[in-house]
Amino acid sequence: MACYESFAEIYDRFMDDVPYDRWRDHLLSIFKEYGIRSGLVAELGCGTGNMTERMAASGYDMTGIDRSTDMLQIAQEKQIRRLLSRESAADSEEKTETAQILYLCQDMRSFELYGTMAGIYAVCDAMNYLLTEEDLLTVLRLVNNYLDPGGVFIFDLVSEAAYRKMGERTIADCRDIGAFIWQNEFDEARRINHYDLEMFIREDAGELAVESSVESSSGKEQGTEEKRDAAGEGREERAYFRRHEEHVTRTYPVDRVICLIKESGLAFEKVLDAETMGEISDRTQRYYFVAREIAKAGSKNTASFRRWK
Repeated sequence: MACYESFAEIYDRFMDDVPYDRWRDHLLSIFKEYGIRSGLVAELGCGTGNMTERMAASGYDMTGIDRSTDMLQIAQEKQIRRLLSRESAADSEEKTETAQILYLCQDMRSFELYGTMAGIYAVCDAMNYLLTEEDLLTVLRLVNNYLDPGGVFIFDLVSEAAYRKMGERTIADCRDIGAFIWQNEFDEARRINHYDLEMFIREDAGELAVESSVESSSGKEQGTEEKRDAAGEGREERAYFRRHEEHVTRTYPVDRVICLIKESGLAFEKVLDAETMGEISDRTQRYYFVAREIAKAGSKNTASFRRWK
């Protein structure tokens, strides 16, 4: 089974400890450092849209790209519920104007856009799923092609230190909508991390995950059904489905990534520790790479297009 098919149904609930708000603040800080305070921005590997929604709410005209139809379906359902909720708000002051997000089902190794972007980013390990230098270079070249003159690309990579720390660990978690067992294995020689994901998913997990995510992003309290489930009230016998996925990711040496950035035609700007936003060290768990488009600066034929609405 491909990555993020069955896992998509329970992804948001089990990844509720991911610091999306902090990551958004980091992205905003870097984009604003380069004068990108609004305009078209694309996210590669957007998943269920958690970061895409946050960046849209911060004033950017967002496009989310992911190859998983299951993840994108949840992202789109969350957007629809959010838009309907705002339209039905009794107090107009509660409404905030957020542009509708365009979601595209594409592989980042061959993505296509309608025009160039002020900024592009990829976070939450998305680039670690590129298993060869050729794939990484391909994505970097595509990004370079779709950036405005002077546009900025930000992407994170999980470090080798983080994968070594994970090692051959087994992680298990059980929630109201299902359970999973994660068996991890890291091959240091090949810099390849492999994990088997065994899942037991409640039949209505997808619907509950969307409701929970929308409530969380809007600041609402926990849903009524979830409260009853947590309290053990009103429970019915429900079917659970067993699913299995295999995930393979790779880490890259920092120096090699910098070389590939330059080979793609982008200008390497800096690499940061994603936790401290300072200099990297041998203990850094996640890197932020920042690259900039430079080749189009003198071109008269390059234009940024706003999508039709």
